[in-house]
Amino acid sequence: GLDYNLASADNSWNGKFYLHHSFSPTQGNNPFTHGARIDYRERRFAFGMEQRYVGEEYDAEVGFVPRKNYWQINPRADLFFYPQKGKVNRHGPRLRSRFLWTPEEGNTDRLMFLSWDISFLNTSSLQFNVENEYIYLLEEFDPTRTDATPLPGTTGYAYTRFSVEYTSDRRKTFSYRVEPTVGEFFNGYRYGLRTNITWRYQPLGQISLTTNYSYIDLPDPYASASLFLIGPRIDLTFTKNIFLTTFFQYNSQIDNVNVNARLQWRFAPVSDFFLVYTDNYNSLDWQVKNRAIVAKVTYWLNT
Repeated sequence: GLDYNLASADNSWNGKFYLHHSFSPTQGNNPFTHGARIDYRERRFAFGMEQRYVGEEYDAEVGFVPRKNYWQINPRADLFFYPQKGKVNRHGPRLRSRFLWTPEEGNTDRLMFLSWDISFLNTSSLQFNVENEYIYLLEEFDPTRTDATPLPGTTGYAYTRFSVEYTSDRRKTFSYRVEPTVGEFFNGYRYGLRTNITWRYQPLGQISLTTNYSYIDLPDPYASASLFLIGPRIDLTFTKNIFLTTFFQYNSQIDNVNVNARLQWRFAPVSDFFLVYTDNYNSLDWQVKNRAIVAKVTYWLNT
């Protein structure tokens, strides 16, 4: 693979360009991927574009790609307004979009995301969001994963949802984030609530708890379901160079409990040793699904 990272002297231009090719004894057509991202930012506005292609026989090996044999572009833009008085530091609209194509079906996915972001002087923030999404199902699909009657494949679905997100003052010992969501979902509706609470104990670390609840309401003969995810996390700082992050997560949709622990040792500037342990259990009978220990070393060659 070949990667090129772009950063201008004043940091107004940033980007990345890459071309990767995978090799396998059984590889077929187009075992490669390429992409480009470019962003420009000033005080009053910002814009950017991202492009990506993944071939039908590209194998990420130790990485991850959401699918194969597709093209994707992501245009985005921001405007920033700075009030002279009051408690608001900055506010303005934000546009995000995503379009996916496949050679056979054409445009299979698109997402238009528009929000108005408000940042306050005390570091809290408020966002008003509206999203319009289109998904073309290549095959039949049950979004509840309850083995119920699936939505028919080779069908397109367009739906709109609304959300509000508030994040409190992150400088305080206790902070929180809450995001209610309501809107359409495929041929029905979805109602959700995401929360996060964080307690900091300086200088040793912090404890946080994330929850995500969704109620999917689909018409007969399709299933409706309540889905719940909860994930406590502990971050500990033993010294200026040794850190431990432990994460637990319960997912009711797939009956899974995940445990993940990462030990990090920064032995030199921008150079780290990581030791990661992960475990997945079936929450119904506590049988182990998979378990792994991974070690990773990064070293910065500063010339």
